[in-house]
Amino acid sequence: MSRCTIALMPISDTTVFTTINRKWLMKMGVAAVVALVLFVWGYIDATSVYPEQGIKDASYKQKEYLRMAKLSPGRLAATSIAEPQARFEKLKATEAEFEKVKGAAAAAEAKGNAPGAEAERITLLPKVIEAAEFDWLAALNLVGRLDPQYTTMANPAKTFDDLDALWKKSDPPKALAAYDIPLQWGITGAGLLWFVYLAVLFIKVKRTRYGWDDADKRLHLPDGSEITPGDVVELDKRRWDKFYVTLVTKSGKNPELDLYRYDPLADWVLELAGPGEDGDGGSGKKGDGKA
Repeated sequence: MSRCTIALMPISDTTVFTTINRKWLMKMGVAAVVALVLFVWGYIDATSVYPEQGIKDASYKQKEYLRMAKLSPGRLAATSIAEPQARFEKLKATEAEFEKVKGAAAAAEAKGNAPGAEAERITLLPKVIEAAEFDWLAALNLVGRLDPQYTTMANPAKTFDDLDALWKKSDPPKALAAYDIPLQWGITGAGLLWFVYLAVLFIKVKRTRYGWDDADKRLHLPDGSEITPGDVVELDKRRWDKFYVTLVTKSGKNPELDLYRYDPLADWVLELAGPGEDGDGGSGKKGDGKA
């Protein structure tokens, strides 16, 4: 018994070729639009919307820091920070303590004019000021503004007056979480990578095509080889529901074909397999009546 090999023959003038399936192309188009929307949305949020929100939050927290400093005689004049990075790192070491201080200060404030309440507030004030200072520096850090140009004040009293006038007209902004801006960059990257993947996939599919000679039922594969009905042993249709089929051939070269992306490849495959193959799935030898 002679061994069959898949032929390499020139394509004739009567050969017709597959085109990209329109349904798949539409899905690709929708996916590409979604990917672009994610990219643009994430980029705008990461470079504009969230930084602007963070800058407003830092401005409000600077006003609060100066307001608290005004309560301590002489402290307001010392609120300008020449080395914000070093100061931020120093305060960050006691960050956990600040939450306790804020809680104690709120409790002392709630006591009103009760005996000892004022003394308690005065005792807590230095730490309350440090907590407000840390909140301001932390807000600046989130938007990349932990720099002397944003923390030095020639006239802290005037700066407070300006900020106080500004925030009397507006509600306090929502504070940024540490993950907000990185998350938006993640969305930007995901959208870009998805779009690039779709573009590469489309180019690959566009450059891949199958040919068909109806006269002798000859299927041309993308690699230049050809398969005729005599080469086919059976169709392995176990993945037919996923729009994939494997041509089991006498040569041992068993190409898996994508029937969804390429139109009308499914019809050609069924013609190539001959009687007994009706495209309802399963796996059976050619002509044995199985599908």
